[in-house]
Amino acid sequence: TPMLSRALVVLVGRESTPGTTATSMRPLRVEGEQLPLGDTATEMLANERSSAYQHDAAAHVKGLQRRSPVKLAMVAKYPPVQLSTLVTAPVAITNAAALSQELIYEHWLGGRVSSTGSLVDGASSTVNTIDVTASHGSRFTAGQIAIFYVAGVPVPRQITGISTDELAIYPDLSAGPAAAQVVLGSRTFYRAESHTQTLTVEAANTESGTPAAQQRGRMVRGQCAWTAEIGQRAMLAFDGVSQAHDLGDLSISYADVADDMGADVVWQGASYLWSTAITTAPTAVCIEKLTVTVPNTWREQACLSGTEGAAGVVMTGGRTPPTVEVTMRWDSQGAAMMAGYTAGTEYSLLAYATRGTGTAQTWAGWFAARMAFDAEPARTIVDGEVMVVCKFRCLANTLAAGSPLSSSSTDAERSPIVFFLA
Repeated sequence: TPMLSRALVVLVGRESTPGTTATSMRPLRVEGEQLPLGDTATEMLANERSSAYQHDAAAHVKGLQRRSPVKLAMVAKYPPVQLSTLVTAPVAITNAAALSQELIYEHWLGGRVSSTGSLVDGASSTVNTIDVTASHGSRFTAGQIAIFYVAGVPVPRQITGISTDELAIYPDLSAGPAAAQVVLGSRTFYRAESHTQTLTVEAANTESGTPAAQQRGRMVRGQCAWTAEIGQRAMLAFDGVSQAHDLGDLSISYADVADDMGADVVWQGASYLWSTAITTAPTAVCIEKLTVTVPNTWREQACLSGTEGAAGVVMTGGRTPPTVEVTMRWDSQGAAMMAGYTAGTEYSLLAYATRGTGTAQTWAGWFAARMAFDAEPARTIVDGEVMVVCKFRCLANTLAAGSPLSSSSTDAERSPIVFFLA
């Protein structure tokens, strides 16, 4: 039977023990033609022994399987449902019902907080403090993004502190919400200083249900690239390596199951870029392209009895600053960015796309509390129009509760950038 490149099954799961196949594997929808584990290889060790007969060359010696490439290209997707008061709280990442893309986002950024929503309680809420239903304050976490409805209009904001059932938020809302207005929870993925999470990735090509090729990568670790352009689908690409791999009949299921994620994220949402010193509700700006880079650096923890020479891995790149690159029109915000660079202004960014209405409306986006210019803004020409390209370095969040240098603050509070699904 011919092996077809698009007849591809990909599964991903979190390993409880690095290098040991994950017990809960989730089907992951990938995009186009690809071989996620197509470059698996074993190190070949040189063997240059001396021989009296020069044509008697020695064969290379097989070494370890470590650092075989693992590449996954997929379309960023919305969550399947809102996290309102009517749904159960999201399950743990290791649960068999976890969303497939959650595994990728949390491995990439390092951590996740999530919760169901609540309702505005009473009339004491203001533009920057929201009282939720009694005992619901414990559902939320400082650093998390929540969706606040103001006069029926939903607006994402970051929770910067929690006092019993009162949520402090940034930036301000345009007005204080009335009692009984909805507050939705979210899945918020934040930057961890370091983590040791590893993934199992399985891939199999099949035609007419007949197993054709099966591969498994174990102790997989890596990072992602996330790119969005106006009118295009937001793309999520994972680039990593496996420490060990398995080939042959791996009993990978070929059942075609429904995608556990929601609709594709078509980037046509709202973008806000404002001076961090301004707390009032920001106004939208036009951003034509958004590229988020959150680099990871991994170190193998060497061990003679470990998996292909490693007992585990640790992500040491948590202090490598994430960067955000935006492209915008000169007349929209570009000119102001040139002036902001000269003045040394720090900025906040909230950029998200949304789909649907009412209880079916969902969100996906990024929030960076503090950004400084990483380079001087550059002017470029796109189809005859002058555009401005700005690259920012994301700084520790000092707006959330707790000093980012304090041992009592959490990674979610001080994370320089977060991604949210709501």
